[in-house]
Amino acid sequence: MISLRDIHKYYGAVHVLKGIDLDIAEGEIVAIVGKSGAGKSTLLHILGSLERPSQGKVLYDGEDISLWSEAQLAEFRNKHIGFVFQFHHLLPEFTALENVALPALIGGMPKKAAFERAAELLRHVGLEERIQHRPAQLSGGEQQRVALVRALINDPRIVLADEPTGNLDIPTSVEIHKWIRKLRDTFFRTFVIVTHSRDLANMCDRIITIQDGKLIKEESPTPQ
Repeated sequence: MISLRDIHKYYGAVHVLKGIDLDIAEGEIVAIVGKSGAGKSTLLHILGSLERPSQGKVLYDGEDISLWSEAQLAEFRNKHIGFVFQFHHLLPEFTALENVALPALIGGMPKKAAFERAAELLRHVGLEERIQHRPAQLSGGEQQRVALVRALINDPRIVLADEPTGNLDIPTSVEIHKWIRKLRDTFFRTFVIVTHSRDLANMCDRIITIQDGKLIKEESPTPQ
């Protein structure tokens, strides 16, 4: 589904990514691990077309999206990519239901369909009793579950998650990763997750280790 070929990224004289080659299959959950400053988030941003590589190809189904215009990339992101970040970025004045439905409404989905879809997704992560609660009334784990299904509202093919459990305690982090696996199994979506936690990476299908801007290891998770 996704192939990165000889990806380099420079910020001025700083060489952040140094020739990354990576293939990601449809339906996989892939963890990207490595120390701070290794280039994990930069790689994720290039996968999500938020940044362009300085050199190399970003291939989705064989087509190099790094050659597209900004307008084409924006349309591609809206249709095919969902994002989850360390901070949930929920709008405090809106309910859980409204927060999840918002990207669909912005994308032009009719209001009734958007709210029905949002309610369905919230049920999938056990929040059917919380749909009318605002973020301040939800726990950290519940807020991140809302952010997780918000990323799925427009039915993207891939969800990119940058430290999605970075602000959560260990039991809640494990719970979020279990929900990710359930959502993958239910909707057959691809997830790429940046994490510092080796334990959480071991809950994924494959682990990619980045060091000093280079992919130094690909491995299967250690059985739990």
